[in-house]
Amino acid sequence: MIVFTYVVLVFLILRFTVTLFNFLSNPKLGHYGKKFNDKISILIYPSSNDFAKLQKSILAQDYKNVELLVADSQENLIATALNARGRYLLFVDANSVIKNGLLNSLVYRTKVFDLKSIVLIPNRTFRNTRDYLLLPIADFVVLNILPFRLVRMLNLPSLAAASERYSFYDAESYRHKELTNEADDKKVETLLANGMIVSTRKSSVKEASNELLKIFDGNPLIVGVYLVLLIAGPMVLILNFELAFISLPIGLIFLTRVMISFLTKQNPVVNVILHPLQMLALTGLLVAGTFKKLFTSGIHSES
Repeated sequence: MIVFTYVVLVFLILRFTVTLFNFLSNPKLGHYGKKFNDKISILIYPSSNDFAKLQKSILAQDYKNVELLVADSQENLIATALNARGRYLLFVDANSVIKNGLLNSLVYRTKVFDLKSIVLIPNRTFRNTRDYLLLPIADFVVLNILPFRLVRMLNLPSLAAASERYSFYDAESYRHKELTNEADDKKVETLLANGMIVSTRKSSVKEASNELLKIFDGNPLIVGVYLVLLIAGPMVLILNFELAFISLPIGLIFLTRVMISFLTKQNPVVNVILHPLQMLALTGLLVAGTFKKLFTSGIHSES
């Protein structure tokens, strides 16, 4: 019990440290005033047939040298990107809107830091209780396990938390990666969109589960260890120790939620109040998604 307690406390402190690093380093896409005219191909990730709001926000941009491409399916998305004519490629989910300054800021950051790709984490809109329960979970997980600034500083592309729905590429680098299937060792960066991309997607249990599994690369062992330390660990402390002892882990969890809420422009009061329910949802999403993945893999292997 003592060893497990120490492991849980170390895990909580490490999570808090990563979150504090992200909070202080402020890994957000900046609003840069410099203007560019390089052609950008905007590829709409086909999660929905209704992308009128996104199209309207693209047409309203101050950056005019753009090419808008729509793939009819996820399978054709890569082929569409390979045939794009832009120097840069921006992948955006259909259920999104983009704000002025996004395109110039992406090009500026890519040029200044010689980046080959930027992974973006959008801000989210909340409409109902289910949105508040499901949508903040992925942001909570990734921001307390991934020190964003170190991805670029230490050149660690494998930790970029790649997202198909929101990413910006140097087109030549993207084509090389897709055509040769070689691991890309070029500079990449993960950034918060800082209000310049807003996801308007409704919460979905299936999509939330898939998004979480991608963070852990679908590895059942990593998922299991994470859930034991994240959920079972604090519960054991609460049930077996006095309030004076568990005030430390409770305080770390509270501060973690507040910092992540401010980074993602979410309501910290709501996230703190709903934290226990969100952690139950997190457990259910990861467990159900992992079992489904294992079961589906088993069927495919037998066939």
